[in-house]
Amino acid sequence: MLFRLFKGIQPFSTSISNLPNIWQVNPDTYQQLSNALIFAHSIKMIGILIQENITQITDHQIAFGLKRIIELNLDVDQHFYDKIVPVLKDLVPLFTREHAITLAQVIGVCGKLNVHDKKLWEVLEKKFIEEKIYRYVPLGDIVETTLELQDSEQGSPFLYQALERQITRHQLALEQHQAKLLIEAFEKKKVPTKLQQIEQQDQKQIA
Repeated sequence: MLFRLFKGIQPFSTSISNLPNIWQVNPDTYQQLSNALIFAHSIKMIGILIQENITQITDHQIAFGLKRIIELNLDVDQHFYDKIVPVLKDLVPLFTREHAITLAQVIGVCGKLNVHDKKLWEVLEKKFIEEKIYRYVPLGDIVETTLELQDSEQGSPFLYQALERQITRHQLALEQHQAKLLIEAFEKKKVPTKLQQIEQQDQKQIA
């Protein structure tokens, strides 16, 4: 059963060793769960949907569920910490480079929501930085994650340094307005960036 909102939920635990991808999940099950996430209107509902379907939910659906929280303008509550955080702590260590975009999205959402859970941030940063998953995140997603994090109290300096490195690697593909926003974001975090030099060079070329 996909949608058991009125069932008492047991303490979360999972023994799965890998995350299913869309090709490994029954198409009808995938569509039903996606629809349920679309119509979920509270953190409790989203959290239960993720927990109850942990063996058949894809990383993209997890990221979508988290983004729904932002779209619905919901404030993080205890349901987030009780239902969603334990899932992330168990599943993020299973992420590979194939889940790079999802990992960046999870970090961005947790930053934007200002999620206070030290262990979760340690898990996220270990996967993103130490295992160098950030290298496999496309520029657009890295930019989005950086901007979502700019007003957050969470994340270590090493996280912002990793984001800055990946962005400067693809600096020639940045639009000028993106560079300006990113410079402001890194300034808020007191992270030195080469983007300032890029913007100045662009201005000289225009002149």
